[in-house]
Amino acid sequence: MVDTTEIGPELDIYIVRHGESTANAENVLQGWADYPLSGAGILQARITGRYLARTGVVLDKIYTSPLSRARRTAEEISRRFAPQPEYVTIDGFKEIGLGSLTDMPIDDAKKEYPDFFRGVMNTPEGFDRFGGESRDSFGKRVKDGLIDVLRNHVDGDSILLTTHGGTSQVIIRELFDYEDLHRFLKVQNCVLLKLERKFNNGRYQSLLEYFVTPIQQQLMLEGLGYMRGLAEEVEDEQPED
Repeated sequence: MVDTTEIGPELDIYIVRHGESTANAENVLQGWADYPLSGAGILQARITGRYLARTGVVLDKIYTSPLSRARRTAEEISRRFAPQPEYVTIDGFKEIGLGSLTDMPIDDAKKEYPDFFRGVMNTPEGFDRFGGESRDSFGKRVKDGLIDVLRNHVDGDSILLTTHGGTSQVIIRELFDYEDLHRFLKVQNCVLLKLERKFNNGRYQSLLEYFVTPIQQQLMLEGLGYMRGLAEEVEDEQPED
């Protein structure tokens, strides 16, 4: 079994969870269900794109889950750059499959399976009991996708991974080689992490450079006068009644 700390390269990795989806807004479980971004989620993705571009980040490539909420986030981020970085879908970066819990309101699921959801709050569990993915198969799938991405780059590159809450936790756990990191890093919609990956003492180690919430991104852009036009763009896309 390949350990991600044993393979290169040295590079900067940005990780962002997708913007708010319509299911997030309605408090519904998603998994593999292909919900689109809400209007607020589109705005979040555009803010993140502008934040990255305006802070001088240079991206060699963007990798995204194939689910539309993540793919649209990647697309909106890419559009903020000139030239636009290519974005590539990675099937392994899909969210964990929830089985029969897919599309269920979260409050209903917690009432029906209280013991399970108490466990999820403490230790990430799989959803194989509901016909979904086990924790091990999900972790292996995401890890295999991450290894494919790493092998596609050389020292000095800079990449962005646009994924999901559960997927992000697995990627972070693999890059830091720290099983319980999920307890400390709560990955909300469009939270942005920057990791610096270096070779040290015979292995590749990741350092957390920053962890920026959507509100912090927005405040920085507002302070520099870079928010103009974003809200209007989203309003123009809303369907008429």
